[in-house]
Amino acid sequence: MSHIPTNFKLLDDLEQYELMVAAYPEKFGVREEDNDLWDEVIEFFEETIADPDQVLDLLSRLIYLTMPMGSPLSGRVCHVLGVPAILKDGSIGMMSAVSRSVAIKAPENEVDHE
Repeated sequence: MSHIPTNFKLLDDLEQYELMVAAYPEKFGVREEDNDLWDEVIEFFEETIADPDQVLDLLSRLIYLTMPMGSPLSGRVCHVLGVPAILKDGSIGMMSAVSRSVAIKAPENEVDHE
């Protein structure tokens, strides 16, 4: 049985746009409101998929857009991609194909209320 559902859905144009903007903040970061990025982002995506090295760069960036997960064995928190599975106890686990340490920092101006 495949872990990819039979009703697999391709990204729509808006999802593709949002994912590229999130994956490349240094390229598509804060802009003026009237600056329309749509064509620039779509053109960049088309250039990216034409170059295997850029596809690898994109895939490597997507790892960091996943929700971090904690490992009960090591105690580490990582971004992971892999095949999810329902475990015997009913919880959901994953054998990661790729994992990267979390590099999220709390905003400096936020106050800890503990």
